[in-house]
Amino acid sequence: MGLCESNPVAYTPKMVSIGPYHKKNPQLRPMEKYKLLYLRLFLQRNEALDMKICISELEELKEKALKCYDDIEDLVHIFSCHGQNSVEKPKYDITRQKAMPNATELSEAGVSFVKVGYCYKENNGGDTTILFDITFENGLMKIPYFEVFGYTKTFLRNLIAYEQQSSDVLPTYFSDYVTFMDHLINSEKDVNLLR
Repeated sequence: MGLCESNPVAYTPKMVSIGPYHKKNPQLRPMEKYKLLYLRLFLQRNEALDMKICISELEELKEKALKCYDDIEDLVHIFSCHGQNSVEKPKYDITRQKAMPNATELSEAGVSFVKVGYCYKENNGGDTTILFDITFENGLMKIPYFEVFGYTKTFLRNLIAYEQQSSDVLPTYFSDYVTFMDHLINSEKDVNLLR
């Protein structure tokens, strides 16, 4: 049994469908117009991508594609929207929204950062601090300290893959931690503030 079959709800889109599998879901219909708009904007920004080349590539995959879509009209509609200027750019771009300020912005707003504990050190003197003991109170953000090594990236990716692959692993501590740190750190200045 594959991942999708083991937990169909986890792999059913909530907002937008990518590909043909959930295309007919009425709850996802409102996003169809935005998909076409963003395809057009994407192709405009990437001069290396030529519409004719894209269509030519699809022609080579026509048999496979036709098995996924009810008729060729869906595909033609998608590609015909590329040349139309009738689709207006949205006034509010949800893709540019920031989930939270980075460390520099927080510091400029008066937030102070303090290192606490030392995670994953062999001789930590009985310190029970864990990586996820992040607190924020009265303008003070306390973040547990841990050293990053060459293997850290692989280590975290494997833990995240395990969390995301296992439907019984909740909460997703490592995924949440990495997402939080990714938002917090966007530059070398952010890293220096947190050292």
